[in-house]
Amino acid sequence: MKADIENDYNSKLNSYFGHERSEIKELLPKTCEMALEVGCGDGTTLKWLKNSNRCHETYGIEIFQSAALKAEKAVDHLFHGNIENDEIEFLSKKFDVILLLDVLEHLLDPWIVLKKLVEDNLNVNGSIIVSLPNIRHYSALFPLFFKGEWTYQKSGILDKTHFRFFTKKSCIELFAQSGLKVKRTILVPVDISLKQKLFNVLTFGLFRNLLAQRYIFLLSK
Repeated sequence: MKADIENDYNSKLNSYFGHERSEIKELLPKTCEMALEVGCGDGTTLKWLKNSNRCHETYGIEIFQSAALKAEKAVDHLFHGNIENDEIEFLSKKFDVILLLDVLEHLLDPWIVLKKLVEDNLNVNGSIIVSLPNIRHYSALFPLFFKGEWTYQKSGILDKTHFRFFTKKSCIELFAQSGLKVKRTILVPVDISLKQKLFNVLTFGLFRNLLAQRYIFLLSK
């Protein structure tokens, strides 16, 4: 099974591990001391945070070797390993910002991982930014309802490397179990794409959650 998962990830494009997550920009503090990203890929987002003076010191965790080797050059402190199984020395520290961008759905037990990060690693006034795919998106629901199809893909909402699936409601339940409250939510692409914004307005927001491919949450204790 492990070999199959490795092959599934290895088949992904380099852009899967290496694109800057600038859509979180408005959720970030103007500056902070230390930022941690779980599943940092090749470190592009953490490098952007530091280069734009949004944080002074960056820490990354990445399970896949090819991405981790690149991240070592982009991140101040990098751990190559699995947050669910490995002892990570710098997880004795407290962070001002923790990023979990399309990561929790890949974990066997995201509830335990998130709760531990909140209790052990988040500063009292710190924030967590989480991005999660929305299983209620029409691209997943329509084939299921009308064709009886649930077909895994190389990427996207039905990515074959996803272990867990979430709706907005179950996301909020996950956060509450970890002692987190939602400060702000961005729906992607509804809150970003002009076409999706317009359709949402014209339909009086009735299909808002069916249009969201992902949710991005700003969370605090």
